[in-house]
Amino acid sequence: MIRPLRQRPRALARAITAIIAAVALVGCTGTSTSGGGTPVKGGTVTAALSGDPQTLDTGLATGQLSQIPGQNIFEQLFARDKKFNPQPMLAKSFELSKDRRTYTIPLREGITFHNGAKLTSADVKASIERWLEISATGQQVSKDVDALETPDDLTFVIKLKRPRYSLIADLAWTVQAAIILPADIAKAAGKSPLKNEQVIGTGPYKLDSYKAGQRIQLVRFDEYKSLDQDFGGFAGKKTAHADKLVFVFVADASQRLNGLKTGQWDWVQEINGDDIDAAKKDSSLTVRASAVKYSNVLLLNSDDSSAFASVDARQAMNTLLDKEEIAKATFGPSWLWKPLNGALAATSNAALYTKAGIESFPGGDPDAAKALFKKAGVGSKPIRILTSKTYPYMYQWAVAAQAALKDIGIPSKVSVFDFPTMYERLGTSPGSWDLSVTYLSGMAGSPGQIPWFGKEQPGSYYRGDYGSTVDTLLAKYQDSTSAEEANGVMGELQTKFYETMPGVPLGGVSAVGVYSAKLTVPNDFTYVLWSAYKTN
Repeated sequence: MIRPLRQRPRALARAITAIIAAVALVGCTGTSTSGGGTPVKGGTVTAALSGDPQTLDTGLATGQLSQIPGQNIFEQLFARDKKFNPQPMLAKSFELSKDRRTYTIPLREGITFHNGAKLTSADVKASIERWLEISATGQQVSKDVDALETPDDLTFVIKLKRPRYSLIADLAWTVQAAIILPADIAKAAGKSPLKNEQVIGTGPYKLDSYKAGQRIQLVRFDEYKSLDQDFGGFAGKKTAHADKLVFVFVADASQRLNGLKTGQWDWVQEINGDDIDAAKKDSSLTVRASAVKYSNVLLLNSDDSSAFASVDARQAMNTLLDKEEIAKATFGPSWLWKPLNGALAATSNAALYTKAGIESFPGGDPDAAKALFKKAGVGSKPIRILTSKTYPYMYQWAVAAQAALKDIGIPSKVSVFDFPTMYERLGTSPGSWDLSVTYLSGMAGSPGQIPWFGKEQPGSYYRGDYGSTVDTLLAKYQDSTSAEEANGVMGELQTKFYETMPGVPLGGVSAVGVYSAKLTVPNDFTYVLWSAYKTN
């Protein structure tokens, strides 16, 4: 049963009222592309990122700072379309053997790398070998791989030890992606990030220069060979209209928005949540929301030294927090997040979305939470909350959690770090924190790409009954033979998540793209800029 929402605790109400809703959101789209008219070839599209990505190696990097410019440079065997289904990209297709253990993948002919070399199966083999070693998803796949073979220059074969339902979705995943590099570069790079001179892909743009702390400049790759069919999303036809894509690094969200208004740049990665409605009314700008969502979450540390070592304490935190009120205060305009949802995959991600197990999501019951905390023996020592102001909304979630705890008499202490330092501390010092903050993509192609169902998320949760049950269910998922069967297993996984509560989902929020009305972005994901063009 869903618990009825109680009256909002006074301390939480006061804290939420005081919070400025500055959600920084990155963007996908609705149906409008803005601009319009006949595509214009030439010119420069300038995009303002919220920071320096440090690397363009999207095979190793996990963040969108790297992905946004990098996706114009690199391609994969398969790419996800606007409905998140994998489509052939550098592959022509694939053939699966009757025992579901051998994937034969013919490659497209005439594909050229930015260094002039032609794509062959040797490049694919070396690139996939690197991916199996450096990527979290690749490492999961590697356990099932028996052999990688190249029977001829344009045929690549993956032989598995056991069936793997998600293999094509794994190859199409965009986080630590299975990017295809020239074989010599893939082998030389190994586990290290690609150096600038090694940033060689097959995409519609190639790297021209990277000035650390300042800008990245990409130029159109005139030998790019596009597919004819446009599948939307990351898949299909790519037409490089602009001569150059320039990415500048602007840390301050207000400065990014002001620069967009004055024409310094054409597209921005993020703006503050409290600026979104005003920007939407500005005729010089385009503001577009998407059905694609990110799941905002609190991390709960299950380490023996943590206040959340017990399931009762973790369930108490979920029961305490009124997700609707937190969303109103920190998620931006309601049209970005209503109706609020606690699923681990976006509602538009049909392959993984399920309502299973989410009955306890709404929360907002301080009396029940207080009883659970008492049962768990939590309340005498301050709960240690780690957060960051690098992303203001993460700090706001921490403040909301602190206020809710205070309202039921539980002390807490908030410590603030820059995001890289915070995240490093979460993993290297498990005895130093109880609660922290993050967000997850709602676009995962398989459960293994959701951090809660892998071992890479901080919090010491992947142990005991939870870890063994998740391992069993993941194996069951990979043995699925239909989308319906696979989705049912995802429901079992999500139910186990809510029973164990290694984290507290705060709800899904739509991404939003913000850019000049003179820019047309003819793609379903507004952070995909390879086909963007400007009009006067």
